[in-house]
Amino acid sequence: MLVLGRCIREIRKVNKGGQSQIPFRESKLTELFRDFFEPSTRQTVTAIIVNISPSTNQFDDTLFSLQFAAEAVECNVKNVDEDSDEEMPIKSIDFDGTDDEENEFDARIFAATEAKIRQAVHEEMADRLRKIQDDYQMQIEQIRTQSAQPYTSKLQQALAQRMQRESKSRELEECKRELQREQQRSAELEKQLLESQQIIEDLRAKYEESEKKKSNLEGNIQKMIEATKALHERHLALQSELEDRTSQIKAHYEKRVKELEDEIARLKKRK
Repeated sequence: MLVLGRCIREIRKVNKGGQSQIPFRESKLTELFRDFFEPSTRQTVTAIIVNISPSTNQFDDTLFSLQFAAEAVECNVKNVDEDSDEEMPIKSIDFDGTDDEENEFDARIFAATEAKIRQAVHEEMADRLRKIQDDYQMQIEQIRTQSAQPYTSKLQQALAQRMQRESKSRELEECKRELQREQQRSAELEKQLLESQQIIEDLRAKYEESEKKKSNLEGNIQKMIEATKALHERHLALQSELEDRTSQIKAHYEKRVKELEDEIARLKKRK
């Protein structure tokens, strides 16, 4: 494409009356259009199609394409005049299907030409890419040779600064994650604290209730103890009274038995 641009600029110089050599042989692509770039006895028709984009991001490419097309429109290579007054007829392509063989032949010619152009463009671009890569690699080697140590020092310094920034960034991210984890743990602990406080309140209420029941139970137990003690004392008193009564009855019984035995003995003697 660079050679094509040079050819178009040289043709413009020729059209303006200048003398210039058109370098169409420097590229395989432009060499395919040699009939356009140099005078010929054959009539040559050449068209240019310009693709532009409405995107503002490709404004520079669009402007370059339009400038390229404007320069190409001004190009005109005159054909060499022949002595014969008869003009060579231009063969037209029949699109109505009346001449299928010629259309098929023209289609094959067009496809072959297109394939040759594509192959030529591909080879030229590949060659230019390799050349650009070689030049770029050579420039890099020259720069490395001329400024190896300063560049290495600056590169190491830049690399160290970058590593330090990345380290600080990682530390900051880790601190953020740790802060989030701490906030999450704090929220969980606060939730557990609220639950514990509720449990403590429930236990305190149950404790107060149990203390109240205990106090009432202790009062009842004290009353029961006092009642039991009174009953025990009453039991002892009754038992003592019973023992006294039993002793009296026993003594009276023994005395009565003695008297009856004596009475029986006297009666036996009288008989």
